[in-house]
Amino acid sequence: MKIIQNYVNSVLSGRQDIWDHFRNEKICICTSQRAFLRPPEDVCANIAVGENVSFDVVILAIAEQKRQIRLNFRLNEFSQLRCLILAEGCEELNVTIFVELDGEHSSSEVKNFFIGENFDKQVFSLSQVHNAKSAVSNTISKVVLDDSSIAEFHGNITIAEAATNSDANQRSDSILLSGEAKATSCPNLNIQNNAVKCSHGATVGTIDRSAVFYMMSRGVDEQSCKRLIMEGELAAIINS
Repeated sequence: MKIIQNYVNSVLSGRQDIWDHFRNEKICICTSQRAFLRPPEDVCANIAVGENVSFDVVILAIAEQKRQIRLNFRLNEFSQLRCLILAEGCEELNVTIFVELDGEHSSSEVKNFFIGENFDKQVFSLSQVHNAKSAVSNTISKVVLDDSSIAEFHGNITIAEAATNSDANQRSDSILLSGEAKATSCPNLNIQNNAVKCSHGATVGTIDRSAVFYMMSRGVDEQSCKRLIMEGELAAIINS
């Protein structure tokens, strides 16, 4: 349906140079400094984020075959990581993110949004390891699956004994537009300190038929209803 591609096109309509890079390379990593990396078929990177540094990463995967992306981050004091993964129309996409919060008051936010059609598949694995005091991590994964597409979410939160006042949140939501689509969520919590906040939530549900009925009663066809739902989910995760 090109939901993500159309979104990126609208956002980058005034930056033709950036859009040309996205369109030609399909999978891209960009930082807040607008530095672009031209990845090989698979991406693997180790990144240390310095003290008081804010680091943004965007991974865009559109119409790919088989790709693997692995990113390892180490955060120092007061450093901030924001990672956004947007994927659509990928035959098989394996994304592994490993974050070590080694500095006090460091923070990590990872968002994943995947649209699957036909026989598309995404395996998203994320580990957030709290090694220092007062570190914060937040994970949101949303998938919308149609036809016979598949999505797997493997989430791990580890809070070390010395990491007091840590705050870790993890959420996985899946919407199935077809009876053949499949979504699984596998959380794992390893908490070694009582003075922390830690939560995990997961939902797997079908399309809201009442919403579809409401839109179709006003002249919207079923395919357009699905598109509107996907666009709404995309907007929700980007604006959250």
